[in-house]
Amino acid sequence: MKLSARLKIIAMTPVKRKVALLFGAAIAIFYLVCGIVKPEMNWDVIGYVATLHYNEGLRDQKLLERTFAEVKAHTSTETFRALTEENDYRKTIYSNDVALTQQIPFYQGRVVYLQAIRTVSQNFSISFAQATYVVSATFTALTIFILFFLLTPNLLWILLLFPYVLKIAGFMELSTFSTPDGTTALFAVLGLLLAMKRSLWAVLPLTILPAIRTDFIILPAFIAAYLLWTERKLKHSLFFVLPLVVYFLVNKLFPNYGYLKVFDFTLIANNPLPAEMDVHKEIAPYLEAYKNGFSTMIGHKHFIIFALFIFGWLKLQRNRKSLEANGLVAIITGFVLAHMTLFPAYYQRFFAWCAAIAGLQLLIWLQQSKQLKTDVRANEES
Repeated sequence: MKLSARLKIIAMTPVKRKVALLFGAAIAIFYLVCGIVKPEMNWDVIGYVATLHYNEGLRDQKLLERTFAEVKAHTSTETFRALTEENDYRKTIYSNDVALTQQIPFYQGRVVYLQAIRTVSQNFSISFAQATYVVSATFTALTIFILFFLLTPNLLWILLLFPYVLKIAGFMELSTFSTPDGTTALFAVLGLLLAMKRSLWAVLPLTILPAIRTDFIILPAFIAAYLLWTERKLKHSLFFVLPLVVYFLVNKLFPNYGYLKVFDFTLIANNPLPAEMDVHKEIAPYLEAYKNGFSTMIGHKHFIIFALFIFGWLKLQRNRKSLEANGLVAIITGFVLAHMTLFPAYYQRFFAWCAAIAGLQLLIWLQQSKQLKTDVRANEES
């Protein structure tokens, strides 16, 4: 029997598989506990708490008082001071109920994340502020387990590197931040990996994605385009058509300030009264935003992962016509570049799931290349 065949049999024994799954579950639980015990309580917690109370009928000064009282109850004095006094923008939001109310359209479209917070808050009798990071930690832990289950082979050296891949990808940020990025990561990973296995079940997570973050309509678009281009099967159009319907519904039901104003507000000038701000008409601020965004991306540790990912594909996969490998490279690269082109802000939490898939897939290709060389030597010797 060839050495590679013996390795496959050893790797796939039921006992080892159970041990491996327990290892993956332990890592997921570690991130869950870290997210709940040591949350960051970042700026967005204010926006989500305010939005949930607004949806329950609070307005004006009562909304302001309730929001900041709740946030204050779950943060240290130092953190609360940073959230409310760090700059003029935050000082205004803290002192002006009109300014706080005008932040809500930025958050109302995150339907799934908001509903998850409300559900957790009601069922576990905790505040909205606490529920923000409980939800983030839970979905991040689920993402980690799904990545482990669907993408990690039962080989000891890859299993041991799995926690390191998560660390450099930035999964602790997903777990501890009060943002929908952990939730987004779960549905993005499920949608992409199921689609690459040609499972129609991918429709479900991909359709939910725009109800978590509308900007993630980019991912179903790339997945559907790739599958339609490679296989010419009309059913794959569902991977984009249904998410597109949800995208339009969310924007219709929860109108925001529009693409240009969101771009301007986030990347050029943080105006505490966005409903009243004018969009910049000069080209220079936009060019500066793109320069800063792409400079951040190139200087980020993710860039090295993506570069090795593409190099590994070119070097290790060029003689293999793997639609799954080609798809992962095309879709992840396309998603990152398209997202940066439309919104040039390289926030680690937006792309952590991309970096994790890229890193794990690179390890798999290295193992396949090693195994192929072993097979060749075994054939030459026999």
